[in-house]
Amino acid sequence: MGVSFKIKSSKSKDKEKSKLWTIYVRIAIKGKTADISTHETCLLANWQKTKVKGANAQSINKNINEIKSTIQEIYEHLKKEAPQLLTAALVAKVMIEKVDLNELLNPAPIKERSIVSILLELISKKAFSGIFKKKNEDIALFRAKNIGDYFESIGKKDLSYEDYDVEIADKMIEHFKTANFTNQKQPKINKNTYVNKYGSLVKEGHSYALRYKLTKSAYYGNKPLKDDADDTPYLRWNELKALVEYDFSDDLELDKIRDVFVFTAFTGFLWCDLEQLSSKHLKIEEDGTEWLIKPRQKTGILQVVPFFDEAKAILEKYNWELPLGASPTHNEKIKTIAKIVKINDTIQNRSGRKTAGMVWINDGYPIEEVAKMLGHKDIRMTRKHYAEILNDTLKATTIRIKEQKRNLKK
Repeated sequence: MGVSFKIKSSKSKDKEKSKLWTIYVRIAIKGKTADISTHETCLLANWQKTKVKGANAQSINKNINEIKSTIQEIYEHLKKEAPQLLTAALVAKVMIEKVDLNELLNPAPIKERSIVSILLELISKKAFSGIFKKKNEDIALFRAKNIGDYFESIGKKDLSYEDYDVEIADKMIEHFKTANFTNQKQPKINKNTYVNKYGSLVKEGHSYALRYKLTKSAYYGNKPLKDDADDTPYLRWNELKALVEYDFSDDLELDKIRDVFVFTAFTGFLWCDLEQLSSKHLKIEEDGTEWLIKPRQKTGILQVVPFFDEAKAILEKYNWELPLGASPTHNEKIKTIAKIVKINDTIQNRSGRKTAGMVWINDGYPIEEVAKMLGHKDIRMTRKHYAEILNDTLKATTIRIKEQKRNLKK
């Protein structure tokens, strides 16, 4: 590991502050780097590569040395206890977030919380951060209360996502279709848009719960999680290539959403698995071969995926913290992106996984290996979901063999 320091100019509009340069520490491990701000500043003329001279130099240099020592301690600990996880990005994450290393390496089991308590926490955070205005907050709290009242009415006041099943979800939606929560004399029976807001809130709460380890359940919304079902749209290789190469530098939101989709197209991970993905799922063999190995949230079956360069570049771009946001937002925005790039605009979040299977089959991976990479328990599942692609591959192989035979007869 290498530790060095550098300075960056301030972008402050304040004339005095703009003269100061911020000191950063750079961590380098196996050719990969991660930068952390020391929150210390100095004049350009006072910087001497690894230390500062002039006013406050003694306290600044002391802090720099302490940061360097702390980084070295983190590195030594990870090298000893979990060398397969050791990356510059992870050391930086532990340093910035002051992560407890014992907790990181031996995470405590998740304690399930009630759905309503999770929804209230989510709404509170969105209001505090300014995402919700007062009116939006009141509406969301109103819906959370109605959901809580319904759970209580069926004797499940503290219902968690772990126990939230299709039957409960469907009955809840039917209840809200006929319930009258307004001042109208007659309830609206056909008010699907209104009712869907309740399903969306429960679904968003599940995404939040997974991200902050408040549940381990892969179930969310009012439908069970789907796998790479037969009818899931996917991208052909030329479409995926066009998506990867398109320049979204003028729209950072779309750029992030594109990156997340492309990552799924080179790993085959579902959204719920992305929310749990961390550097602990990286395995590096003695010969340098890298793998992403993670039990699927839906089934618990290991998904063993080569750490392809395209996926690796994206993870390193975001220091292993994919910019996930809200799943419903991504689902809509990826369609917008597809229209801009002029590719299949029916794709959705799950299309990345289906696309991954298509890419691997077309690249020549045996169907048994593709099943392992997708985390399928039975190869018959892979054959079923990718029948169309396998037929196309078979057709192409047949044409190639026939051409070879014709050439032999000449």
